[in-house]
Amino acid sequence: LVITRKDGIRRTIQVMADIAASAEGLHSIACLTILDITDTCDLMETLRNDQHDLERIIHEKTKALTLAISETKKELELRKEAEILAHNNEDDLHQFIKTIPAIVYKFDLHTKKSRYCSEKSIDILGIQASDIEKNDNLWFDQIHKDDINSFNQSLLSAKKSGYSEIEYRVMDVNGKWKWIYDRHVLVKRNNKSIIQGIASDITDFKDAERTVARNEKQLRSLFESMTDAVLILDRSGLLLDVAPTKREFLTRAREELVGTRLSDLFPSDDLTRTIVAIADALASERVVSIDFQLLINGCPHWFSGTVAPFTKDSVICVARDITDRKRTEALIEKTATDYRILLDNIQTQIWYLSDEHTYGAVNQAHAAFGGAKVEDWAFKDMFSFLPKDVAGTCRESNRKVFETGKPILTEEWVPHESGTRRLLSSLKTPKLRPDGTVEYVVCSADDVTEKRQAEKTLRTVEHVTDFRARVARILEPLAAAQARLDTGTETGHRSCLA
Repeated sequence: LVITRKDGIRRTIQVMADIAASAEGLHSIACLTILDITDTCDLMETLRNDQHDLERIIHEKTKALTLAISETKKELELRKEAEILAHNNEDDLHQFIKTIPAIVYKFDLHTKKSRYCSEKSIDILGIQASDIEKNDNLWFDQIHKDDINSFNQSLLSAKKSGYSEIEYRVMDVNGKWKWIYDRHVLVKRNNKSIIQGIASDITDFKDAERTVARNEKQLRSLFESMTDAVLILDRSGLLLDVAPTKREFLTRAREELVGTRLSDLFPSDDLTRTIVAIADALASERVVSIDFQLLINGCPHWFSGTVAPFTKDSVICVARDITDRKRTEALIEKTATDYRILLDNIQTQIWYLSDEHTYGAVNQAHAAFGGAKVEDWAFKDMFSFLPKDVAGTCRESNRKVFETGKPILTEEWVPHESGTRRLLSSLKTPKLRPDGTVEYVVCSADDVTEKRQAEKTLRTVEHVTDFRARVARILEPLAAAQARLDTGTETGHRSCLA
């Protein structure tokens, strides 16, 4: 209980009541014991508060410790992951370096020692990377004597500016000089100057560069010897450039021609066709051919041009003077017409074979023999117009000529326009190339059906005459015996009569 004393002080008391055992006939006696437990309660309250604070402090400390342990564990896990990631990144970096077609290296400028070299050194120089890392002078010893000073200067330049690049020659294990394009990058770590470099093999590029220079020289020589005109034109016909050739038909200098238009050079009809050819070449991205005519010093000249795409909006045109060829073609055409007239007006059948079963040109007599037109047989496969058995027989004899390169004379039964088969005597003569192979075979044929029949009849008559002669020779002794018999009989008759 909590009571208040007379002096106003509150105290806490504990009251214990006990009933004493009563004797018979006597009333029960209650004993009350009153204890002042104020100090004890205060002490207990203090203890409870201290215990609560202690529990709170222990809880907070435990919580903080748990959090610290968790953070430490996370930090350890992150550190472990970082170590794994760093290891993986290092592996990835090494794998990536292996894919680089160049030598990746590190070089300590202070100690003059190689700290790292990639495995590409074996592919480019035939030298193991470990040998370069162990032998500090190996790389320097392989550099061409004329390039070593430039290489050292490049290292100094990288040390000053942080970057430099250089091309130099290095000897591989086979004694062959390789051109190297080297890029130096300065990296400072722990007060050390490290050169990280990438050395690429540019030998093929250098060879190509020399080839291009040589080809350019040859191309210039070729241009100087060419009589064709090489022009660069845009799609509108503007002359952008002229190659330095011996263009005799372009009477104006190159400087005067550049910037002019085709309309200044071509008549209107040829100009239109040329502009169309330029448009076709650019649209189709292919070479377009065109022939055109120009009046030079009052005389007509023919030219053959090829127009090919050069850039997206320009073409290159090569023009050649073909006036002499045109005149020759005209003469050949006239001569061919004359020969055609002769070939189509003779009875002998003439044609040629481009291979063992393909016809070339055919004259009128040969086509008419089969009841066809010249265009039906010319430049056609003979299996397309001859019966298969006849074409097969002809092919076999043709094959012999193409294989042996020697002329042969054949007789073959060929369908006639009358529906019968006639016997053709064909002479097949090969035209040989310089190497001895057959270029084509010229064939000439005559219908020998009646001739062979007459020869057969003549042979039959000769056989009968010969038979009669043999019979006469056989009968001649019999006739003589009969004559002698007749003579003897007549003599006997005469004796009897006498």
